[in-house]
Amino acid sequence: MSLQNKPGRPKSVTARKTFKDYYCEPEFREKHMNYLKEKICCEQCGKNITRVNMNRHKQSKMCVTKQCGTNKTDEMNSLKEQCNLLQIELNKILKKL
Repeated sequence: MSLQNKPGRPKSVTARKTFKDYYCEPEFREKHMNYLKEKICCEQCGKNITRVNMNRHKQSKMCVTKQCGTNKTDEMNSLKEQCNLLQIELNKILKKL
């Protein structure tokens, strides 16, 4: 059954092309592959990465470390130490009450 014979669909409307239909055309495929292989600069650290790998790169330790200027684990450890010190002070205050 073709799309034009289905009830509720006007006969003048044709089916839209899917990505698969476009990808069969050699010109479109070449443009698409060049787009994916294009190297772009990361906004966070400045490194040149292919467009396909950009999302994974932004999640990597290398990019995150350069973005912050410090290591996340060091920052996390210092925050834990501060939290422990605050907990000790709070316990001292509660004992006095």
